[in-house]
Amino acid sequence: MLFSVALSAQDIQGFVTKQMQIYPKSRLLDIYKSCFQDYMGAEHLVSDRQNTLSDC
Repeated sequence: MLFSVALSAQDIQGFVTKQMQIYPKSRLLDIYKSCFQDYMGAEHLVSDRQNTLSDC
Protein backbone atom coordinates (compact mmCIF):
# COMPACT_ATOMS: atom_id res chain seq x y z
CA MET A 1 0.00 0.00 0.00
CA LEU A 2 1.41 3.39 -0.94
CA PHE A 3 0.63 6.56 0.92
CA SER A 4 0.95 10.05 -0.39
CA VAL A 5 1.84 12.84 1.97
CA ALA A 6 1.93 16.44 0.88
CA LEU A 7 3.91 18.74 3.13
CA SER A 8 4.68 22.36 2.59
CA ALA A 9 8.08 23.89 3.22
CA GLN A 10 6.45 25.73 6.11
CA ASP A 11 5.33 22.42 7.67
CA ILE A 12 8.84 21.02 7.42
CA GLN A 13 10.43 24.19 8.77
CA GLY A 14 8.02 24.16 11.71
CA PHE A 15 8.80 20.53 12.48
CA VAL A 16 12.57 21.10 12.33
CA THR A 17 12.33 24.26 14.44
CA LYS A 18 10.29 22.47 17.11
CA GLN A 19 12.62 19.46 17.04
CA MET A 20 15.66 21.72 17.53
CA GLN A 21 13.97 23.55 20.42
CA ILE A 22 13.22 20.31 22.21
CA TYR A 23 16.46 18.53 21.22
CA PRO A 24 19.06 21.24 20.52
CA LYS A 25 21.85 18.72 19.89
CA SER A 26 19.91 16.99 17.09
CA ARG A 27 21.84 16.15 13.96
CA LEU A 28 20.37 15.83 10.49
CA LEU A 29 20.25 12.05 10.98
CA ASP A 30 18.21 12.49 14.18
CA ILE A 31 15.70 14.71 12.39
CA TYR A 32 15.41 12.22 9.53
CA LYS A 33 14.91 9.35 11.98
CA SER A 34 12.19 11.26 13.82
CA CYS A 35 10.35 11.98 10.56
CA PHE A 36 10.64 8.34 9.51
CA GLN A 37 9.35 7.06 12.85
CA ASP A 38 6.49 9.57 12.87
CA TYR A 39 5.44 8.36 9.43
CA MET A 40 6.12 4.62 9.73
CA GLY A 41 5.46 4.10 13.42
CA ALA A 42 7.47 1.95 15.80
CA GLU A 43 6.74 -1.42 14.21
CA HIS A 44 10.45 -2.13 13.89
CA LEU A 45 10.49 -2.60 17.68
CA VAL A 46 7.95 -5.44 17.55
CA SER A 47 9.39 -8.87 16.90
CA ASP A 48 6.12 -10.85 17.14
CA ARG A 49 3.15 -8.84 15.91
CA GLN A 50 0.51 -11.52 16.66
CA ASN A 51 1.66 -11.84 20.26
CA THR A 52 1.68 -8.08 20.65
CA LEU A 53 -1.86 -7.77 19.30
CA SER A 54 -3.13 -10.46 21.67
CA ASP A 55 -1.79 -8.50 24.66
CA CYS A 56 -4.13 -5.57 23.94
